[in-house]
Amino acid sequence: MKSDTRRTKSGNRAWTCGYSTVVVHLVANQVIGVRFPLPAQMKSQPTDEYLRKQLKTPDWYVRLKDFLEITVFPLNPTKEELKIRKEFYKLVSEMLENNEIPLADKSSENPDFDQEREKIDTIVIHHTKEKPDVSLTVLSAIGLVRQYANAYLGDNTWGRDKLRPQPIWSSHFDDNNKMVFYAYHWLIMPSGTSQRLLKDRYIGRHSGIQSVNARSVAIAFSGDYTDSSPTDKQLKETARIIRTHYDEAITIVGHQDVRPDRDCPGKFWPEWKLKLINLSHFGSVDKN
Repeated sequence: MKSDTRRTKSGNRAWTCGYSTVVVHLVANQVIGVRFPLPAQMKSQPTDEYLRKQLKTPDWYVRLKDFLEITVFPLNPTKEELKIRKEFYKLVSEMLENNEIPLADKSSENPDFDQEREKIDTIVIHHTKEKPDVSLTVLSAIGLVRQYANAYLGDNTWGRDKLRPQPIWSSHFDDNNKMVFYAYHWLIMPSGTSQRLLKDRYIGRHSGIQSVNARSVAIAFSGDYTDSSPTDKQLKETARIIRTHYDEAITIVGHQDVRPDRDCPGKFWPEWKLKLINLSHFGSVDKN
């Protein structure tokens, strides 16, 4: 079978053998990563077998770069893309639960992503845009893919240069000492029950703006409230958390307030925002 080698436009090396191409990323002629571009028909929807195989490698996010950028990362997916990415999140969550995805080892030198944590002065409200009963494992998987893999693919990962293709590290751990990748600090269910996801000393990667993340806490309503509003129980529990855990002068904003290009936490946020603020600051809907 014929094979050849060539330089890509970015200066990397590409070896082609038959129908397979391997791209080797070079910096100062040193190998920093290897990527296996997908065949055209598999770029948007790789097989489950292919995804599983790549997810078992430390640089899986590099190997799946085409799929992630075409199908997983876009903000406005088609119905078919949304279906594919939800199946992918489920696969990632299952493999995370079974410790099948290689993560950075605690004993190795890893960056402290929480070094820039500032005094908390803002609460940012989100909705998960998932089913109300979404599992915590799936939420962690979504964070691993959408926040951490996306950041590791860049040339600068929250102030650290070129971590690609190292295994991903979050520096966040749950009460069972398991590494987690949540974007939010709190999750509020429709029933009014709540779940602490991240300790306040951790920076949640929730807003897309590092300066906001460094000084804020993210509270997410479990569910999709694009065209509806959270339950009264959710609002009351959120207000209780804010009154109990945070300064009474804290600012409460929605994701769309800091990122006007986002509709999170839904189009009716301006209507229920004041209700949440009054509940949080005064303990009732009516200030008087």
